Amino acid sequence: MVKIIVDHREKKIIGELNRICSEIEVTCLPVGDILILKENSKRCAIIIERKTIFDFVSSIRSNRIWNQLLRLMQAEYILGHKVDHKIVIVQGSFKEYFEQIPRSHKQVKRDHRAFWRFMMLAVVDIIFIYRIPLLFFSNNEQLYKFLKILMARNIDRNDHWIFGSRAYNKRSRLGLPLKNNQLFLLCSIPLINYTLSKRLLGDLKSIANIAQASVDELKQVKGIGKKKAEIIFDIFHNEKNITK
Repeated sequence: MVKIIVDHREKKIIGELNRICSEIEVTCLPVGDILILKENSKRCAIIIERKTIFDFVSSIRSNRIWNQLLRLMQAEYILGHKVDHKIVIVQGSFKEYFEQIPRSHKQVKRDHRAFWRFMMLAVVDIIFIYRIPLLFFSNNEQLYKFLKILMARNIDRNDHWIFGSRAYNKRSRLGLPLKNNQLFLLCSIPLINYTLSKRLLGDLKSIANIAQASVDELKQVKGIGKKKAEIIFDIFHNEKNITK
C-alpha cells in the first residue's frame, strides 16, 4: 500500500490526489510538498518539491530556490522515513508565464535573451549541481498521470523502488525477416546496440552460437569488451536472471 503525505500549504491539490490514492495525510513537511511512501515502512520515501511556473521563475529571480534545493538535497530522512528519491516538478509552461506575466516582472519582456539565459543556467544547476531531476508538466492531468505511474511501481523485498527497463517491453513487428527479429532480440540486451548486434550475428552467425559462446569468444567481436561479454553470457547462462 502506498501513502501520500501532503504539506498543509498544498491543500488545493488534495482533491485531485484523491483520484490516485485513498491514503492521504496532511501535515507540515520540513522539506518538499509531497511525500510518497510505502505504508508501514521506514524506507522508500520519494519527496517532491512542487512549483507553479510563476513560483519557479520568482524563486529563481529572488534566489529563494537555492536554499530550498539545498535542504532538499541534504534531506536523508523525512518524518522518520528514509528518502530514496527527490524530484522537482514545475506545473505550467513558460508560454503561460509570458501570457500572464505579473506586472512587477514586465522588465523581463524587455530583455528576453537575458531571461532565457538566466532560466537555463538555473535549470542546469538544478540538474548537475544539486543532482535533482527537474520535470515540467503543462497541466494537472499530466502531473497526476505521472504520480499514478510512479506510485504503481513495484517495491522489492529490500524496499527499494524498482524502475524496470522499457527496453524489455518493446514489441517486435510481425512479418519482419528472421534476421531483423534476431537483431531486435539482441538489441534488448543491456549495452548492446544495433551496430553491436549486427557484429555479433556477423561473427557468430546465429543466436544459438551467441548463446553458447564463452566470455572469451564473445570478446573477440569488435566492440564487445569484458563487461558486455559477461552481460551477454549471464543473460543466457545465469539462472538468477530468470524471474520465477
